Amino acid sequence: MRDINDIYFAMMNCGYPVCKEWCGNKENFFKWCSENFYYCGGEDIVLDANLFSGEDVHYSPETCCFLPKKIKMFLWHAPRGILRLPNGISLAPSGKYRVSYIRNGSQTTKDFMQIDEAKSFNGLKRAEYAAKLAEHCKEYMPERVFNALMEYLDSMSGYRLRELQRFTRDIICGK
Repeated sequence: MRDINDIYFAMMNCGYPVCKEWCGNKENFFKWCSENFYYCGGEDIVLDANLFSGEDVHYSPETCCFLPKKIKMFLWHAPRGILRLPNGISLAPSGKYRVSYIRNGSQTTKDFMQIDEAKSFNGLKRAEYAAKLAEHCKEYMPERVFNALMEYLDSMSGYRLRELQRFTRDIICGK
């Protein structure tokens, strides 16, 4: 884990709201960290404010948790590059959208004509990979965090799977 002072500084300067209990009171934040931090077999653990906040991201004891860094980076990622493509999607030389993902332990790619298809497939693969990582950390992770994470991944996978099935059906039907 990064130095707790660095985490506090980053949280206070991230641009998202911070609760009154933590704002300007490091000791309350440090106490919460000591009560909620866990180790997960050598994985880097980071502060997260997304899992329990939904779209209304803010930092508070109710909305924050610690997650393995690999899981956090697979779930919440900002678009990047000139094309503002999500992590895991790039533009292939053919002009198609290329999704890179892990399959049987090795990097694999799949190309799509439409960005929506690529995003749906990418989201599904990211959720699958994050679920495997979560299962690996289950014995270390607080039950509240694990259950919320699995519920989020289930809803994300279901949505992504339905979207992927719809796009696949549209392609087969020539729409």
